[in-house]
Amino acid sequence: MRNWNKPMGVIGALALALCPLSQAASQAGTPPQMAAGFPPLVEIAPPTVTGEILLDSDQRVPGPPVGGPEQWASVMNAPLVRNVTTATITPFLPEPGHSTGAAVIVAPGGAFYALAMETEGWAVARRLAENGIAAFVLKYRLEPTPRDIAGLERVMGERIGAMRPGASPAPAPAYAVADGQAAIRLVRSRAAEWGIDPQRVGMIGFSAGAMTTLSVALHSDGVELPDFIGPIYGPMTSVDVPADAPPMFVALASDDPLFGHQGAGLYESWLAAGKPVEAHLYERGGHGFGLGAPETTTTQWFDSFISWLRLHQIVPSALNSLADERSAPAPRPGIPPEIRAQMEAEMARYNAMADDPGTGSFPATKAEMSSLPNHVVYQPRDLTSVPEGSLGVVAFGNGGCMDDGANARLHLLEIASHGYLVIANGTIQSGPGAPERQRQVPQAGQGAGGFPPAATTSAQLVEAIDWALNENSRPDSPLFGKINPRAVAVSGWSCGGLQALQVAASDPRVATAVIHNSGIFPDGSGMGSMDIGKATLERLHGPVIYVLGGPSDIAYPQGMDDFARISSVPAAVANLGDIGHGGSFYQPNGGPAARIAWQWLDWQLKGDLDGQRAFVGEGCGLCIDNRWRYESRGF
Repeated sequence: MRNWNKPMGVIGALALALCPLSQAASQAGTPPQMAAGFPPLVEIAPPTVTGEILLDSDQRVPGPPVGGPEQWASVMNAPLVRNVTTATITPFLPEPGHSTGAAVIVAPGGAFYALAMETEGWAVARRLAENGIAAFVLKYRLEPTPRDIAGLERVMGERIGAMRPGASPAPAPAYAVADGQAAIRLVRSRAAEWGIDPQRVGMIGFSAGAMTTLSVALHSDGVELPDFIGPIYGPMTSVDVPADAPPMFVALASDDPLFGHQGAGLYESWLAAGKPVEAHLYERGGHGFGLGAPETTTTQWFDSFISWLRLHQIVPSALNSLADERSAPAPRPGIPPEIRAQMEAEMARYNAMADDPGTGSFPATKAEMSSLPNHVVYQPRDLTSVPEGSLGVVAFGNGGCMDDGANARLHLLEIASHGYLVIANGTIQSGPGAPERQRQVPQAGQGAGGFPPAATTSAQLVEAIDWALNENSRPDSPLFGKINPRAVAVSGWSCGGLQALQVAASDPRVATAVIHNSGIFPDGSGMGSMDIGKATLERLHGPVIYVLGGPSDIAYPQGMDDFARISSVPAAVANLGDIGHGGSFYQPNGGPAARIAWQWLDWQLKGDLDGQRAFVGEGCGLCIDNRWRYESRGF
């Protein structure tokens, strides 16, 4: 994290309680500290907030002393919250089929004494979601205030009385900035689950929330740095702009009694640093106009913000969206009858096979865990024989995105036997341990493009990684201390390979990916109602290998096209003769494809030289094995 070398931000207005007052006072030519009094504050019961998610920022930066639970009040029939000691975000997601892939963290204002949750939070988030942008309202930690309304009004009056138009800004509380960083980090970590592009995650804030937004942009890097920011009626004083500062959109009223007379230092700082910036200065509106003060042009700022996002291609233009709908591809055919018949015969034979413990040094077993529902865990049977910190983690997506976590059991047991914790989506529905029922091959035509609807999601792969790393740090877990937290991979077969690609592109913990019999369709659509575009390949941040089944593999054209497009990371593709879409998954110990998978993982996650020699160097294993056609680049 970058060192803080200059105080940033502003004490700001008390958002909802102060905003109507400051707006009326400024339009009347009276400074807010000289106005007659506050709009009446009324204590209310905490409202029901659906989907609120806790942030972990208090583990990094402690907040102020806890004086009791958070409290809610109403001013002019709109809620505000105070005495917040636990930071959260609340998602507001677009309707299915209307997402742009962009996301915005929304930080309400309130002088760090309160948060205007409706006018500068939820209302803004609803408008963003209506425009196809996933919004997350940030409830950040605040300075403590007296528990009674009279005491609150007293400290509010003292703070407002100390404000002077154009005064130098005060620094943002470190805990509020940490909450903003944690919000961005969480949204990016769950980008696949929420249908978000992790490289289009921005932040906007109002008044004190603008200060928080600006401080996050100036003092963050990596996964915590927003891709764009929008400080709305925030401070305008000059700042030191870092080299990685994101594009910025600014909106302010010239009659703002707090910041309207500070000049254009913030804008000029961004401009001098050569960073994209757009500023809107409205004639009237005062401070705290939210989505816009009635009968002023501040009501136009939100539409201007959306237009600015389109300018930077953060969201698509309306014209492009309409063109995309008109040129939508015709549905693809479902599973061909001959392939379906082959799958049914293979499945019947496969279900009769016993579980192999694998050929590695650690005979493996599979099981469902009560602490991780809807997943099947593959691991060495005797964990006491596993050296400390040596286990790699592999999250696996099933063929057809099915919820049978035993569908690739022989392949996964083989990998686990070489010192890996492998976690597949779903439950045990085939082979030993499966319930007494006939294993069904998915029917064609049940989902988008003729493919069956997905029974699992890429978010389950993230859940698997989360669980594994939590178990590694839980003292009473059999996995305690056994896992190398830097040795994390994703893998998947067919539709599950697309799930793996989504997570490989969005989760910074993933070091590498192994994609079996899969690839992204050029028209940007997916399988089983899952959408994924070729742009995903540009966001991969670790080496990837595609293991395909030759020209008869229905995923062969897509997989080869993916390999041809990948340029930002090392990539390889290995075709196992012309074995087809089923690969060698149903062969004992997963067949040759399983061997390639664990050798790749040994090389990429453990630095194993024997594994490396299978893929690179003169006379590499795959280069001389006539069963395989192998290509690689970037190593």
